[in-house]
Amino acid sequence: MELYLDFIINLTYKIHKTHLGFDCLNEDEDIFNHFKWCYNSICEQFLEQEIDFRNNDELINILYKLFYENLYTKSKLYPLSKYLMSWNEIFTNKKPKNVAIVYNIYENFDETVVNS
Repeated sequence: MELYLDFIINLTYKIHKTHLGFDCLNEDEDIFNHFKWCYNSICEQFLEQEIDFRNNDELINILYKLFYENLYTKSKLYPLSKYLMSWNEIFTNKKPKNVAIVYNIYENFDETVVNS
């Protein structure tokens, strides 16, 4: 779980730090391209440790949907700490909604690790 949270934290950081602003990232295609660039960049970092998350389309879709709904389509970009606290809460709080999200993420991350 720590590995998967670490990946998501790094991805969140990359998306937040390279976000071009809502005036530039207002089309779905641009949003997806930015997300995919960030995702691939983090994957390259994890490849240095021989962990490959590049070819898991289901994981990409799940994470894209979460970031699309909770960051890309909001009216403003909140401080990075808010997003990081949200992820930590999702992974540590046992509310049914959080458990479902974590299970879905875990299952798809785990499938990649097992099949590598």
